[in-house]
Amino acid sequence: MGMMGRARGVAKAHLKHCHLKHHEGPPLERMSPKVRFFIGDFEWVSVPKEHGGHNPEWGPFASFEYRIMDPEQRVRIEVLDHEGLMNNEPIGGCDVRVGDFMDKMEPVFELFFRGMPAGQIFFHSEFIMEVSDNMMAPPMAVEMQQPMMQEPMAMVDPMMAAPEMMMEGGRPGWLKMHLKEVHVEFHAGPPLERMSPQVVIRMGEFEWKSKPKHHEGHKAHWDFEQMDMEVFDHHREVVIEVRDHEGMMENPALGIHRCEVGFFATRGEWEDWLPLRLGEFPAGRIHFKTEFKPN
Repeated sequence: MGMMGRARGVAKAHLKHCHLKHHEGPPLERMSPKVRFFIGDFEWVSVPKEHGGHNPEWGPFASFEYRIMDPEQRVRIEVLDHEGLMNNEPIGGCDVRVGDFMDKMEPVFELFFRGMPAGQIFFHSEFIMEVSDNMMAPPMAVEMQQPMMQEPMAMVDPMMAAPEMMMEGGRPGWLKMHLKEVHVEFHAGPPLERMSPQVVIRMGEFEWKSKPKHHEGHKAHWDFEQMDMEVFDHHREVVIEVRDHEGMMENPALGIHRCEVGFFATRGEWEDWLPLRLGEFPAGRIHFKTEFKPN
């Protein structure tokens, strides 16, 4: 446990299900729970389980990754009713160690509402440990192996090592993003006029725009809308904006998501919802299916 307590690495957490005791909204209306996980500047929000009630279950894509530097750092987990997102407090929450996601494969956390027990939340977790210098073989073992390594090292073609110089910013390649759906909370334009959502993706000087979905309102769906973008540096920021096409020159974005392009590039094939925000406020969600092919 002493070694694990000092370990660093990446935790891959998958949200499985919740058992909730409290109810939000009208008595006969089933809740639509969603889960918010945040630690420092990192935030992840699950897909809302529409009308999932007190026992919502999530599918295989409700997962995220977080690089653990300090196992004792505190994590805040909240369960909210998506339909009441703008006005209601969480219906359950807890503060836990991020190290629990590296120590346990099936972490279960107790939820509380105003100090009272409010149910449980269930995860599946995998931890990939980073190998540091002090975790390698002792000096004697290295010295014993060195004579065996001398001949292969001399035969290595120096040109074969060149690609390693490109790995600092992540492996370059092509990213395909298939736009699926958008659900936005805010309305732009006259109250009785249905909006025409359009998605804009920017990275540096690169910009891509989807076809506008004319008069589809707060929820829009695309079938064959794909963006292709070449990626060289995984640390470059991607900005995803949802706008009302009809009022695009006058109105601000309806929702924005910002992340490093490496979020998609490190996952290979991935599909899920991403949260949208306007300033400090949740503003909806956007659904993508992505694929990254390294060069």
